[in-house]
Amino acid sequence: MVRRRVILADDHNIVRQGMAALLDQSRRYDVIGQATDGEEVLELVAEASDSVDLVVLDLAMPRLSGLEVIARLRKRRSRVKILVLSMYDDPQFVARALRLGANGYLLKHAMDEELFEAMEA
Repeated sequence: MVRRRVILADDHNIVRQGMAALLDQSRRYDVIGQATDGEEVLELVAEASDSVDLVVLDLAMPRLSGLEVIARLRKRRSRVKILVLSMYDDPQFVARALRLGANGYLLKHAMDEELFEAMEA
């Protein structure tokens, strides 16, 4: 089985570390980078070029919001898949993220299998 290459983006260390451990245990994913702010996400995606399959992205981050990251990645014509993982359940956030080019939106209280399903979609 080919493991999907993932960048995790969240400004909370414990969230990133927990997700990285969860993804590693699944044996389906390789975390190839972790970002603490929006600018770092853009840098990691640019450096990884075509070797990244998915960015799991929080909306509320320093320097650039997740929404701005989505817009900039799509403006660059990046084909990387973007899954927003957020605490915001407001339909306006969901609609805006999807309209900007996110491939999916999942709330942080989701169960592990829901996360894996969203990452595979």
